[in-house]
Amino acid sequence: MVRKKGNPKTFRFFVEINYTINYAMGQCNSDRTKKRLLEKIEKDKSTYQKLRLRKLFKYAADALVFLRIGLVYKQISTSNKIVDSEMDPADKIT
Repeated sequence: MVRKKGNPKTFRFFVEINYTINYAMGQCNSDRTKKRLLEKIEKDKSTYQKLRLRKLFKYAADALVFLRIGLVYKQISTSNKIVDSEMDPADKIT
């Protein structure tokens, strides 16, 4: 079967690939791999923390909007009362 036309080239190609894979797998540096994994884990943690902060900022912005609406309403309601109290007592009677 190896003697068929084209088979020796294919066999040699697979042997070269197998050698390349075995060589690459033998060159594994566990310290470098550990360092890369730790960097990836830290990056994922920071991404999660950024998402949590975004949610908090969203709720804080909503709270500020409602606070501002309340302050504007309070300012409008108290400004009408001040105008009434600044009137002359003679005008209030009539």
